[in-house]
Amino acid sequence: MVLLMMSASALWGQDQRTKGQVGSGVAELKSSLASNQAKLRTYQWTQATEVNIKGKTRKDEKFQCRYGPDGKVEKTAVGPPPEQPKEQPHGFKGKVGREKSR
Repeated sequence: MVLLMMSASALWGQDQRTKGQVGSGVAELKSSLASNQAKLRTYQWTQATEVNIKGKTRKDEKFQCRYGPDGKVEKTAVGPPPEQPKEQPHGFKGKVGREKSR
């Protein structure tokens, strides 16, 4: 009977120590997550988007991205401004020009 009481008290003591270790582990995890989030907010990266349709590049954009003070991603265009499409004449002359460009 004495042996049973000693082993029960030993297990109870281990249970108390485990709870303390779990609490400190959770606190370490929370501080690690906060530190990693703060480091992530300092990074910058480049985003490139290219759209190809039937082998022709239709859209090619590059952006410099970073996190803003509000926590949202801010994008800044990099490179030359996109080209504006040329206007084709209307009517029969425009139709002939569109057919030739295909």
